[in-house]
Amino acid sequence: MVSLIEKEYSRLMVKPLDQRKEELRREKFCGASLLTLRAKAKKRLARDTRNFKTKAMDELTIFRERQLEMQDKQRDMLARMEGPDWPRLDWPLSNADARHVGDAEDII
Repeated sequence: MVSLIEKEYSRLMVKPLDQRKEELRREKFCGASLLTLRAKAKKRLARDTRNFKTKAMDELTIFRERQLEMQDKQRDMLARMEGPDWPRLDWPLSNADARHVGDAEDII
């Protein structure tokens, strides 16, 4: 499948696919190489002397807290986008504010 895509790319772009670019992109993540990331993770795990169940519960708690934070942010944005009750108040957001909310959703 990959070779078919590479052939199609070469046919359409009239130049071969640069394999090295793809390899470099895979080798680095957020500016750090995979080897350094793995070394940091192993060092962090070696420092933690708790048993597996405790570590797993801690990671699960952190994950759930982050999910709840995201839900709160989404609810806040939804409340801003829906606006106030129409008969009583004016619309508080301008088009630029709505664009900023959309950009914030894209970032999230």
